[in-house]
Amino acid sequence: MVEIEKLKEDLAMMKGELKARDAFIGMLQKDKQDQFEKFWDYTTKISEQSRQLGRLEERLSIEAPHESYPHMPKEEDGAFGI
Repeated sequence: MVEIEKLKEDLAMMKGELKARDAFIGMLQKDKQDQFEKFWDYTTKISEQSRQLGRLEERLSIEAPHESYPHMPKEEDGAFGI
């Protein structure tokens, strides 16, 4: 009988350890999922900002004047505008 009681105690202890491990694994999986969602959000935002930057650069290149800026020397003036 003593042997059976010992085995029952061992079984109860192992079940408790198993529950603790399952809880810890669940916590790690949730943490991993949260990190993945944050990573996905960040990459999505970066992609959106990259597309917006491309559109702005395109607008700048279309709207920019083709002549030199007023503060730039003209080619015939030489390198220092002299």
